[in-house]
Amino acid sequence: MELLRERLVECGWRDEMKALCRAYARKKGRSNVTVDDLIHVITPKGREISEVTKATV
Repeated sequence: MELLRERLVECGWRDEMKALCRAYARKKGRSNVTVDDLIHVITPKGREISEVTKATV
């Protein structure tokens, strides 16, 4: 599991997830965003990217 975490960080997955959260918060207005909103928005994209990353590990 630690290897996967390291690979995701190395390939920029974490940074991409941060960027998605920030973009969503800017779009909706920072005070109008909940953690549940963020999870709903980024989970599909995060899974998609992590599947590609796992395939290359």
